[in-house]
Amino acid sequence: MAQEEVFTALGGEQYQQFSESGGYRVSILGITEALVPFLRGLSYRPLIVEVGGGQGRSARALKEALELNGITNARFIITEKDRKLLVDASPTDTRLQNLAEALPLRDGLADALFGSQVIHWLLTLEDVARSFAEAHRVLKPDGMLVHATSGITNLGEEMNAHHFTRSPFVRVFLAAMEGQLMEHGYWDPMVDGEFEPTNRRRVNPRYYNFSLDDYRDLLEKQGFGDIDIITYMFPCDTKEITARLTGLAPLQMHLFQSDGLHDISDEEKVVMAKAAFEEARREAPDLFAYFDTQPLDVTVGGAALGTFGEPVPVIVART
Repeated sequence: MAQEEVFTALGGEQYQQFSESGGYRVSILGITEALVPFLRGLSYRPLIVEVGGGQGRSARALKEALELNGITNARFIITEKDRKLLVDASPTDTRLQNLAEALPLRDGLADALFGSQVIHWLLTLEDVARSFAEAHRVLKPDGMLVHATSGITNLGEEMNAHHFTRSPFVRVFLAAMEGQLMEHGYWDPMVDGEFEPTNRRRVNPRYYNFSLDDYRDLLEKQGFGDIDIITYMFPCDTKEITARLTGLAPLQMHLFQSDGLHDISDEEKVVMAKAAFEEARREAPDLFAYFDTQPLDVTVGGAALGTFGEPVPVIVART
Protein backbone atom coordinates (compact mmCIF):
# COMPACT_ATOMS: atom_id res chain seq x y z
CA MET A 1 0.00 0.00 0.00
CA ALA A 2 1.37 3.41 -0.92
CA GLN A 3 2.48 5.51 1.99
CA GLU A 4 0.67 8.58 0.63
CA GLU A 5 -2.63 6.71 1.00
CA VAL A 6 -2.09 6.62 4.76
CA PHE A 7 -0.26 9.89 5.37
CA THR A 8 -0.10 13.38 3.95
CA ALA A 9 3.36 14.42 2.72
CA LEU A 10 4.21 15.97 6.10
CA GLY A 11 2.74 13.01 7.96
CA GLY A 12 4.88 10.66 5.88
CA GLU A 13 8.02 12.59 6.77
CA GLN A 14 7.12 12.53 10.45
CA TYR A 15 6.31 8.82 10.29
CA GLN A 16 10.01 8.14 9.73
CA GLN A 17 10.70 9.82 13.08
CA PHE A 18 7.76 8.06 14.76
CA SER A 19 9.14 4.75 13.51
CA GLU A 20 11.95 5.16 16.03
CA SER A 21 9.37 4.60 18.80
CA GLY A 22 9.39 1.61 21.10
CA GLY A 23 6.80 -0.42 19.23
CA TYR A 24 8.95 -0.37 16.11
CA ARG A 25 12.09 -1.24 18.05
CA VAL A 26 10.23 -4.23 19.45
CA SER A 27 9.37 -5.28 15.89
CA ILE A 28 13.07 -5.35 15.08
CA LEU A 29 13.75 -7.27 18.29
CA GLY A 30 11.22 -9.95 17.35
CA ILE A 31 12.50 -10.22 13.79
CA THR A 32 16.08 -10.49 15.01
CA GLU A 33 15.26 -13.14 17.61
CA ALA A 34 13.60 -15.24 14.91
CA LEU A 35 16.16 -14.82 12.15
CA VAL A 36 19.55 -14.83 13.89
CA PRO A 37 19.40 -18.45 15.13
CA PHE A 38 18.10 -19.60 11.74
CA LEU A 39 20.80 -17.80 9.77
CA ARG A 40 23.54 -18.94 12.16
CA GLY A 41 22.66 -22.49 11.18
CA LEU A 42 23.54 -21.94 7.54
CA SER A 43 26.96 -23.02 6.29
CA TYR A 44 27.16 -20.41 3.52
CA ARG A 45 26.75 -16.68 3.00
CA PRO A 46 23.04 -15.87 3.48
CA LEU A 47 20.88 -13.65 1.30
CA ILE A 48 18.08 -11.74 3.06
CA VAL A 49 15.24 -9.76 1.48
CA GLU A 50 13.35 -7.02 3.30
CA VAL A 51 9.98 -5.91 1.90
CA GLY A 52 8.63 -2.45 2.67
CA GLY A 53 12.09 -1.62 3.97
CA GLY A 54 11.76 2.16 4.02
CA GLN A 55 15.11 3.69 4.82
CA GLY A 56 16.61 0.31 5.66
CA ARG A 57 16.54 0.79 9.43
CA SER A 58 15.41 -2.76 10.18
CA ALA A 59 17.96 -4.23 7.78
CA ARG A 60 20.74 -2.28 9.49
CA ALA A 61 19.63 -3.50 12.91
CA LEU A 62 19.48 -7.10 11.71
CA LYS A 63 22.90 -6.76 10.09
CA GLU A 64 24.36 -5.50 13.38
CA ALA A 65 22.78 -8.41 15.27
CA LEU A 66 24.17 -10.89 12.75
CA GLU A 67 27.66 -9.40 13.02
CA LEU A 68 27.51 -9.74 16.81
CA ASN A 69 26.77 -13.42 16.19
CA GLY A 70 29.68 -13.93 13.82
CA ILE A 71 27.81 -13.51 10.53
CA THR A 72 29.67 -10.65 8.89
CA ASN A 73 29.03 -11.35 5.21
CA ALA A 74 25.22 -11.46 4.91
CA ARG A 75 23.84 -9.94 1.71
CA PHE A 76 20.69 -7.78 1.83
CA ILE A 77 18.14 -6.76 -0.78
CA ILE A 78 15.93 -3.90 0.47
CA THR A 79 12.67 -3.39 -1.40
CA GLU A 80 10.40 -0.37 -0.96
CA LYS A 81 7.67 1.24 -3.04
CA ASP A 82 8.49 4.83 -2.07
CA ARG A 83 11.63 6.00 -3.88
CA LYS A 84 12.09 8.94 -1.46
CA LEU A 85 12.67 6.48 1.37
CA LEU A 86 14.68 4.02 -0.66
CA VAL A 87 17.42 6.47 -1.56
CA ASP A 88 18.29 6.79 2.13
CA ALA A 89 18.81 3.05 2.58
CA SER A 90 22.32 1.65 2.89
CA PRO A 91 24.30 2.12 -0.36
CA THR A 92 26.11 -1.15 0.33
CA ASP A 93 22.87 -3.13 -0.08
CA THR A 94 20.86 -3.83 -3.23
CA ARG A 95 17.87 -1.48 -3.28
CA LEU A 96 14.79 -2.08 -5.42
CA GLN A 97 11.67 0.03 -5.87
CA ASN A 98 8.72 -2.34 -5.96
CA LEU A 99 5.74 -3.78 -4.12
CA ALA A 100 5.90 -6.76 -1.77
CA GLU A 101 3.25 -8.28 -4.05
CA ALA A 102 5.54 -8.15 -7.12
CA LEU A 103 9.18 -8.86 -6.39
CA PRO A 104 11.60 -8.63 -9.36
CA LEU A 105 13.66 -11.52 -8.00
CA ARG A 106 14.22 -15.02 -9.35
CA ASP A 107 12.71 -18.13 -7.80
CA GLY A 108 14.52 -19.68 -4.85
CA LEU A 109 16.95 -16.79 -4.44
CA ALA A 110 16.73 -15.88 -0.77
CA ASP A 111 17.32 -17.67 2.51
CA ALA A 112 15.07 -15.32 4.47
CA LEU A 113 12.48 -12.62 3.79
CA PHE A 114 11.09 -10.24 6.37
CA GLY A 115 8.94 -7.15 6.82
CA SER A 116 8.64 -4.79 9.77
CA GLN A 117 5.21 -3.17 10.23
CA VAL A 118 4.24 -3.74 6.61
CA ILE A 119 1.51 -6.29 5.97
CA HIS A 120 -1.27 -4.61 7.97
CA TRP A 121 -1.10 -1.65 5.55
CA LEU A 122 -1.94 -3.77 2.50
CA LEU A 123 -5.41 -2.99 1.23
CA THR A 124 -7.01 -6.42 0.83
CA LEU A 125 -6.55 -10.06 1.71
CA GLU A 126 -5.81 -10.62 -1.98
CA ASP A 127 -2.86 -8.22 -1.66
CA VAL A 128 -1.61 -10.08 1.41
CA ALA A 129 -2.00 -13.42 -0.39
CA ARG A 130 0.01 -12.11 -3.36
CA SER A 131 2.77 -10.89 -1.05
CA PHE A 132 2.95 -14.31 0.65
CA ALA A 133 2.94 -16.06 -2.74
CA GLU A 134 5.84 -13.89 -3.88
CA ALA A 135 7.71 -14.56 -0.65
CA HIS A 136 7.24 -18.32 -1.10
CA ARG A 137 8.44 -18.11 -4.70
CA VAL A 138 11.55 -16.07 -3.87
CA LEU A 139 12.58 -18.12 -0.83
CA LYS A 140 14.69 -21.26 -1.05
CA PRO A 141 13.24 -24.57 0.14
CA ASP A 142 13.17 -24.45 3.95
CA GLY A 143 13.64 -20.67 3.83
CA MET A 144 12.19 -18.46 6.55
CA LEU A 145 9.59 -15.70 6.36
CA VAL A 146 9.21 -13.27 9.27
CA HIS A 147 6.67 -10.45 9.50
CA ALA A 148 6.14 -8.16 12.47
CA THR A 149 2.72 -6.52 12.50
CA SER A 150 0.88 -4.41 15.09
CA GLY A 151 -2.32 -3.86 17.06
CA ILE A 152 -3.95 -2.45 13.95
CA THR A 153 -4.33 -6.15 13.16
CA ASN A 154 -7.10 -7.92 15.07
CA LEU A 155 -5.12 -9.94 17.61
CA GLY A 156 -8.07 -11.49 19.40
CA GLU A 157 -9.84 -9.86 22.33
CA GLU A 158 -7.36 -11.06 24.95
CA MET A 159 -4.53 -9.06 23.36
CA ASN A 160 -6.70 -6.31 21.85
CA ALA A 161 -7.67 -5.36 25.40
CA HIS A 162 -4.05 -4.36 26.07
CA HIS A 163 -3.81 -2.00 23.09
CA PHE A 164 -3.09 1.56 24.24
CA THR A 165 -6.36 2.81 22.72
CA ARG A 166 -8.27 0.66 25.24
CA SER A 167 -6.72 2.30 28.32
CA PRO A 168 -9.02 4.38 30.58
CA PHE A 169 -7.01 7.55 29.92
CA VAL A 170 -7.24 7.18 26.15
CA ARG A 171 -10.99 6.70 26.47
CA VAL A 172 -11.13 10.09 28.21
CA PHE A 173 -9.00 11.52 25.40
CA LEU A 174 -11.27 10.03 22.72
CA ALA A 175 -14.31 11.63 24.33
CA ALA A 176 -12.50 14.98 24.32
CA MET A 177 -11.39 14.37 20.71
CA GLU A 178 -14.99 13.69 19.71
CA GLY A 179 -15.92 17.01 21.33
CA GLN A 180 -13.25 18.81 19.31
CA LEU A 181 -14.48 17.22 16.08
CA MET A 182 -18.08 18.12 16.88
CA GLU A 183 -17.10 21.69 17.73
CA HIS A 184 -15.32 22.05 14.38
CA GLY A 185 -18.18 20.45 12.44
CA TYR A 186 -16.47 17.20 11.51
CA TRP A 187 -18.46 14.73 13.60
CA ASP A 188 -22.16 14.17 14.26
CA PRO A 189 -22.76 11.55 16.97
CA MET A 190 -26.34 11.11 15.77
CA VAL A 191 -24.97 9.96 12.40
CA ASP A 192 -21.51 8.67 13.17
CA GLY A 193 -21.97 7.25 16.65
CA GLU A 194 -19.34 7.21 19.39
CA PHE A 195 -15.80 8.15 18.39
CA GLU A 196 -14.08 4.83 19.10
CA PRO A 197 -11.32 3.83 16.68
CA THR A 198 -10.67 0.34 17.99
CA ASN A 199 -14.05 -1.03 16.98
CA ARG A 200 -15.72 1.53 14.70
CA ARG A 201 -14.54 1.27 11.10
CA ARG A 202 -16.20 4.64 10.47
CA VAL A 203 -13.27 6.20 12.35
CA ASN A 204 -10.46 4.10 10.91
CA PRO A 205 -11.40 1.45 8.34
CA ARG A 206 -7.93 -0.08 8.62
CA TYR A 207 -8.41 -1.18 12.22
CA TYR A 208 -8.95 -4.93 12.38
CA ASN A 209 -9.00 -5.19 8.59
CA PHE A 210 -7.05 -8.43 8.99
CA SER A 211 -6.66 -10.93 11.82
CA LEU A 212 -3.82 -13.23 12.82
CA ASP A 213 -6.00 -16.16 11.73
CA ASP A 214 -6.28 -14.55 8.29
CA TYR A 215 -2.49 -14.40 8.02
CA ARG A 216 -2.09 -17.99 9.19
CA ASP A 217 -4.69 -19.26 6.71
CA LEU A 218 -3.13 -17.37 3.81
CA LEU A 219 0.35 -18.60 4.65
CA GLU A 220 -0.88 -22.20 4.67
CA LYS A 221 -2.64 -21.70 1.33
CA GLN A 222 0.57 -20.36 -0.19
CA GLY A 223 2.50 -23.46 0.92
CA PHE A 224 4.14 -22.28 4.15
CA GLY A 225 4.44 -24.55 7.16
CA ASP A 226 5.83 -24.49 10.71
CA ILE A 227 3.85 -21.28 11.29
CA ASP A 228 4.36 -19.66 14.67
CA ILE A 229 3.08 -16.32 15.96
CA ILE A 230 4.85 -14.78 18.95
CA THR A 231 3.35 -11.66 20.51
CA TYR A 232 5.62 -9.09 22.11
CA MET A 233 4.06 -6.42 24.29
CA PHE A 234 5.62 -2.96 24.37
CA PRO A 235 4.12 -0.89 27.23
CA CYS A 236 3.63 2.86 26.74
CA ASP A 237 5.00 5.39 29.22
CA THR A 238 3.78 9.00 29.41
CA LYS A 239 6.25 10.18 26.75
CA GLU A 240 5.16 7.46 24.34
CA ILE A 241 1.43 7.97 24.89
CA THR A 242 1.82 11.73 24.45
CA ALA A 243 3.55 11.17 21.10
CA ARG A 244 0.88 8.68 19.99
CA LEU A 245 -2.00 11.03 20.79
CA THR A 246 -0.58 14.37 19.62
CA GLY A 247 1.93 13.61 16.84
CA LEU A 248 0.77 14.07 13.25
CA ALA A 249 1.94 10.69 11.93
CA PRO A 250 0.30 8.51 14.63
CA LEU A 251 -2.84 10.69 14.50
CA GLN A 252 -3.18 10.08 10.78
CA MET A 253 -2.42 6.40 11.26
CA HIS A 254 -4.86 5.78 14.11
CA LEU A 255 -7.66 8.38 14.03
CA PHE A 256 -8.04 10.14 10.68
CA GLN A 257 -8.43 7.41 8.07
CA SER A 258 -12.19 7.66 7.42
CA ASP A 259 -13.47 9.60 4.41
CA GLY A 260 -14.95 12.34 6.57
CA LEU A 261 -11.79 12.94 8.59
CA HIS A 262 -8.95 12.08 6.25
CA ASP A 263 -8.85 15.46 4.51
CA ILE A 264 -8.72 17.71 7.58
CA SER A 265 -5.59 19.85 7.33
CA ASP A 266 -2.45 18.68 9.11
CA GLU A 267 -2.42 21.78 11.27
CA GLU A 268 -6.03 21.38 12.41
CA LYS A 269 -5.57 17.70 13.24
CA VAL A 270 -2.69 18.54 15.56
CA VAL A 271 -4.44 21.55 17.12
CA MET A 272 -7.58 19.55 17.92
CA ALA A 273 -5.62 16.57 19.22
CA LYS A 274 -3.45 18.69 21.50
CA ALA A 275 -6.50 20.49 22.86
CA ALA A 276 -8.22 17.16 23.51
CA PHE A 277 -5.07 15.76 25.11
CA GLU A 278 -4.74 18.68 27.52
CA GLU A 279 -8.42 18.41 28.41
CA ALA A 280 -8.04 14.70 29.11
CA ARG A 281 -4.93 15.25 31.22
CA ARG A 282 -6.74 17.87 33.30
CA GLU A 283 -9.75 15.60 33.75
CA ALA A 284 -7.82 12.42 34.52
CA PRO A 285 -4.30 13.19 35.80
CA ASP A 286 -4.03 9.92 37.71
CA LEU A 287 -5.00 7.88 34.66
CA PHE A 288 -2.37 9.70 32.60
CA ALA A 289 0.30 9.18 35.26
CA TYR A 290 -0.54 5.46 35.34
CA PHE A 291 1.49 4.94 32.14
CA ASP A 292 4.66 5.52 34.15
CA THR A 293 3.59 3.20 36.98
CA GLN A 294 2.62 0.16 34.90
CA PRO A 295 5.26 -2.51 34.17
CA LEU A 296 7.41 -1.06 31.41
CA ASP A 297 9.40 -4.17 30.46
CA VAL A 298 8.70 -5.81 27.11
CA THR A 299 6.93 -9.11 27.67
CA VAL A 300 6.71 -12.06 25.29
CA GLY A 301 3.67 -14.22 24.73
CA GLY A 302 1.21 -11.97 26.55
CA ALA A 303 0.97 -8.89 28.72
CA ALA A 304 0.99 -8.12 32.42
CA LEU A 305 -2.47 -7.53 33.84
CA GLY A 306 -3.53 -3.94 33.26
CA THR A 307 -0.65 -3.12 30.91
CA PHE A 308 -1.44 -0.87 27.94
CA GLY A 309 0.81 -0.33 24.97
CA GLU A 310 1.52 -1.78 21.53
CA PRO A 311 1.13 -5.52 21.00
CA VAL A 312 3.60 -6.61 18.31
CA PRO A 313 2.90 -10.07 16.83
CA VAL A 314 5.85 -11.60 14.99
CA ILE A 315 4.80 -14.17 12.40
CA VAL A 316 7.34 -16.86 11.50
CA ALA A 317 6.88 -19.47 8.77
CA ARG A 318 8.99 -21.83 6.65
CA THR A 319 8.74 -22.82 3.01
